[in-house]
Amino acid sequence: MSLKKIIAIVFFFVYSTGKSQADDSFIKGGWFYHVLDKEMNGFTYKQNDLPKDCFQSVAEAGWNYAGIEVLTKQGIHDIHSNLQLAKRIDDAGLELAVNFLYGDHLSYRQIPKGWPKKFPELKEKLYEYTLNTLKTLDSIGVKPGLVKVGNEVDHLKYGGFLLPYGKLYSKNFYELLQAGCQAVRDFDPSIKIVLHSYVPKDNEQYLKGLIDNKIDFDIIGFSFYPHWGGYVKDLPDHLTKMEQFNKKIMIIETSTPWSNFTVDSTPNTNNIEGDTYARNPLSAYIWYSNASKIISEHPLGAGIFIWPSAYPSVNNSASTKEDQTFWDSTTENFIPLPAMGIGNKSPVFDLSSAYKGLFLTVNSEDRITLTPNSNETVTFTSAALPKGQFTLFCIEKDKFISIQKDGTLVLVSSEKIAERWKPLDHHIGYSQGKVAIIIQSVSTGKYLMVNSKNQLILSEILDDKSLNTAFYTLLK
Repeated sequence: MSLKKIIAIVFFFVYSTGKSQADDSFIKGGWFYHVLDKEMNGFTYKQNDLPKDCFQSVAEAGWNYAGIEVLTKQGIHDIHSNLQLAKRIDDAGLELAVNFLYGDHLSYRQIPKGWPKKFPELKEKLYEYTLNTLKTLDSIGVKPGLVKVGNEVDHLKYGGFLLPYGKLYSKNFYELLQAGCQAVRDFDPSIKIVLHSYVPKDNEQYLKGLIDNKIDFDIIGFSFYPHWGGYVKDLPDHLTKMEQFNKKIMIIETSTPWSNFTVDSTPNTNNIEGDTYARNPLSAYIWYSNASKIISEHPLGAGIFIWPSAYPSVNNSASTKEDQTFWDSTTENFIPLPAMGIGNKSPVFDLSSAYKGLFLTVNSEDRITLTPNSNETVTFTSAALPKGQFTLFCIEKDKFISIQKDGTLVLVSSEKIAERWKPLDHHIGYSQGKVAIIIQSVSTGKYLMVNSKNQLILSEILDDKSLNTAFYTLLK
């Protein structure tokens, strides 16, 4: 059996229905811009190899919101095409979010084709379009819980929206934003209005302008990508900076790669620095968990939204985010690992062998041993380190895993002598809804495995016999 095939066999994603410890008002969701296009091109959204509506999958994974993104141009992304997605979102028991892009294309900032070219009429058109879109949704019995008026309107590359009138920081810019917000208020004052900022480190002028011009909105939303400078360590400072505006705060757009995987010739649009973030499921899970934990514990923290949520590569429809989306491009299966990080609970794991049914436990001398009894299993949490590495912390013992000179594993109190680990980079496979990740010792380069005698070992070998590997299994 080839190494590639072994890797595909041994990596399996854990499935979870657990919810955040935060109350139900904390928003956990994602944008689903690409679903209809992918389905029209032959992609079948699945879970454990069986067809399943993508919104059902994320609802069961603990999300409470899913969003549609509406273009002004008639076609697959206008409101009439999006009605079927809105109904599926509602049927899945999720709250609906609506992103008004106010353009004919995803990143198009000019006045849409057929819209008025004079400012007073343009502002009235924006109001009517926003209001009528919400009424159209209401006509099928679906009302959004959240509406985003404009998309990264302070993005310096584009300099506003509905250009040339909506130039960033101009009087017209604020009037157009207020027209959209007023339409939402007039339709239903209970809907949460989000205004979207490009990046938190550069948004103070934009947010001050919103407040000074008395724009009526509820939540500051911002984009936060690790591959464009969204470092979790800086998130508390960003939130503190935004507190002065006395608005709820949420990450309205984020994602992070979980692999180096690609199946098409279209480059994936991320430029993660290899020394900072690793492309693997564990790193993705830790990143999502840490980011959502920080914002959910902040007094003004409102939620977190993923973009893109369902953007695999298929047939004639390539993807620039197939290493970040939640459905595998080859198996079409749901990848719940990053989705499970949307909440405020730190990742907690046990270490077990998917094939041997053995779990890690600790004896009275703090030595790591194996047990077939899941009740005796010890659980671990992890701390992310530079270069995609992490340490393993035993929750029950308040100690870290360390490797002795004889190759055995023990628990130690000092983080300084704790062993650093890294997950093996891979393409994911699936089995019975579980994920398992082979982990490698950074200091020895050896893999944590279970041998034929059911002994825990560190081995240099990764071949056919690796089916006995000790796996890193995630629990929610």
